[in-house]
Amino acid sequence: MEAPRYISQINFSKLRHKLDSFFDGSRLPNEFSVGTLNEAAEVAKFDENSSPWDNSNTFMPWIRRMNTDLTHGFGRWRDQELVREHSSTGSAYVFPTPSNVIASLTKMFAVMDNIDSMLMRSVFVFVCIVFLHPFTDGNGRLARTVMNCMLRRYFAQPYVPIKEITEHVWGGYVIRMRLAGVFNEWDDIIKFFCHVFTSVAGLDPT
Repeated sequence: MEAPRYISQINFSKLRHKLDSFFDGSRLPNEFSVGTLNEAAEVAKFDENSSPWDNSNTFMPWIRRMNTDLTHGFGRWRDQELVREHSSTGSAYVFPTPSNVIASLTKMFAVMDNIDSMLMRSVFVFVCIVFLHPFTDGNGRLARTVMNCMLRRYFAQPYVPIKEITEHVWGGYVIRMRLAGVFNEWDDIIKFFCHVFTSVAGLDPT
């Protein structure tokens, strides 16, 4: 895996947003982080013929085990309230209360049953994990790894480096995530990831 090869395939101007300036500046990583390499190693171990996301009885133990691996045992189910700051203007997002996390993850499957496209499913699960923030540590790593596992059988690439890609257009990514996670407006984040995956796959995003 070489970061420049992946990054150079993407037209980032298509992923920016007119409100980018209200968020902290984007980073331009030229190499994969240690975290990304660990995520890629986790995906490499995944059995492509399995589908642990098909029901909550298999999904919950799977993400718990994966979170443990990604955090080297430091992650656990979140048991405290959490507020995350993302904007220089002082706006913030309050994550769901810990008592609602498991129930919300379970309800996620009722929605997933009505989504046929695996790409759409992967985006939906990604956003849910990020905004439910079910663990004390490693939620972003978990969301990226789960998305890659769900799409692995459809892509020739061993791992799509979502962390490095989103860091190039951080404001545009966060705004689209908030539109989906807070306002239930999903079109922009779906288009965002469609552009990313088709570009990395060497296809025309249009």
